[in-house]
Amino acid sequence: AGRRARAALAAAAALLALCPLAADAANAPRQSNPPPSFLARPARARLLEVPKRAHKSFTFYSGPHEATVSKRPQETMRHVLMKVLLWSLNVNDYSDLRVEAPIGDRYTPDCVALEPPDSASVAFWGECGRVDMAKVASLAARYPQARLAFCKWDINPAGFAAQVAGVVAAPRRASGLDPEAFGPVEVLAFPEDSDLRFFTRAEQSSGPEAYEVRVDPGAVHTLQVWPPP
Repeated sequence: AGRRARAALAAAAALLALCPLAADAANAPRQSNPPPSFLARPARARLLEVPKRAHKSFTFYSGPHEATVSKRPQETMRHVLMKVLLWSLNVNDYSDLRVEAPIGDRYTPDCVALEPPDSASVAFWGECGRVDMAKVASLAARYPQARLAFCKWDINPAGFAAQVAGVVAAPRRASGLDPEAFGPVEVLAFPEDSDLRFFTRAEQSSGPEAYEVRVDPGAVHTLQVWPPP
């Protein structure tokens, strides 16, 4: 009985010794652990996520050049971005290059440059997205000396380039003229992640829809249709 009593007293003493430690732990200020890095940095919103039904205006900067582009309802952001990428790639070569500017033609080009400016002489005509071969043939016939560019998004452009060559090359060869007498024709395909790769928020503008455009030409799949490679 004596041994049991002594053991009980020892256990009670040990429990009392632990009580201050438990109280201190309960009263200690809680330390919040920082969230994981993938939570601390929200994912960057993609331009491609702008709804198709939205009507918005954007300002884009490519070096010293600026373009204001409106997205119409039911127009995809892919189409908007292709126009801007094509503009950015060529704006240093054509001082008058504009995005979707009517020029009195029955078609409205996605990108166009007139030389001299405000004349009726088309130096550059760009089309983005869907384009039928009748339109390609019409542009090549009516603007034989213009540079023509046809753009797609995230495709292997070889098949489309072959279609374009089929309607452009035969009439030009049949003319008997030197191939250099005609303007160049090319097909471009932009990578799927172009909105993340080539666009960043513009620092020089406080507007919410202003972006810097920096296109790496090496990342764009470009095929020359005319002159024949």
